[in-house]
Amino acid sequence: MAVVLCLLFLGGGLVGLIYGSGAAVMAVSCLTLGCAIFALLWFILTLMEWWAGRE
Repeated sequence: MAVVLCLLFLGGGLVGLIYGSGAAVMAVSCLTLGCAIFALLWFILTLMEWWAGRE
């Protein structure tokens, strides 16, 4: 979780410093969406693992 937050804030901050605030907002929103996709995938795989271990 700390790695994801570091990527969001440091990555968004660096984009903001280099390209400006508009690009930083877009970068943070894209990074958040990417993290959400990976979190959903992790949740689905964890649910499948739990379901398979139940039998």
